[in-house]
Amino acid sequence: MRDHLLALAAWTDGGARWTEELFADYMTAVHAVVDDVGPDACLTAALHAWANEPPPLQAVALDLLGVLADRDPQRLPLLLTVVEQAAGSEDENVRWAAVNALDHGDDSRAVPYLVRLARDEDRDIRWKAVGALPLLLQDPTPEHPAVQALLDACDDDDPDVRDWAVFGLGVLLDVDSPAVRDALSARLNDEQADTAGEAAVGLARRRDARVLPFLLRELTSPDVGNLYVEAAAELGEPLLLPLLQQLQVQGWQEDHEPRPGVLNEALRSCAPNEER
Repeated sequence: MRDHLLALAAWTDGGARWTEELFADYMTAVHAVVDDVGPDACLTAALHAWANEPPPLQAVALDLLGVLADRDPQRLPLLLTVVEQAAGSEDENVRWAAVNALDHGDDSRAVPYLVRLARDEDRDIRWKAVGALPLLLQDPTPEHPAVQALLDACDDDDPDVRDWAVFGLGVLLDVDSPAVRDALSARLNDEQADTAGEAAVGLARRRDARVLPFLLRELTSPDVGNLYVEAAAELGEPLLLPLLQQLQVQGWQEDHEPRPGVLNEALRSCAPNEER
């Protein structure tokens, strides 16, 4: 079994950077080891590696434990015990493996550990944790620690972390409070276009009037992105109707995938009541 662990650890032994495709292939290999060796033998080997091996093999052990817990939720408490230790590791690859192990399932018991990792010093670990958190939350209150972690991440130094935080908080979740709205409003001029657009959608969903001036500005462009049109559909403000109609005349729908139909939704939503 140690040969399998060494083979998995060798995927980036030469210093290769993970790409989405390479990481997907690696995780396929992790699953293949579980299938080949069997879950019980993998569990024993992973726990031994975590307790006795150097960080590269500890990271592999966490990947194996994550797969095992995803296949059998009864193994999750054991994974969480290891993740709690891993979150304090000095090795960023071990901490990354910890957050990746929690990103497979849909069990809310993982939330406190992701909250901790969402504040990690490494931006890739924060990004991974922030992206996973909203998918595990069921109607959280504004005071929920995970909501506070997402609020903090909306102001992260890294634009990709901010992007995931704003998307999760503003679009995926329905939680509402002055702090949530203020955090979204602060991102309306974000340097990353998707983040600003997601903030607009989040504010529009919450009927916050601060989004209206931004939509009046953005919708004047024939190249406006889907997110701003989606925000208009959410807001349902008749003042936006002439701008949306102009986009329709300009053929905006012909060039905007994957949601060209969002313009029709916005036109219906912003039409005066008697025209709907």
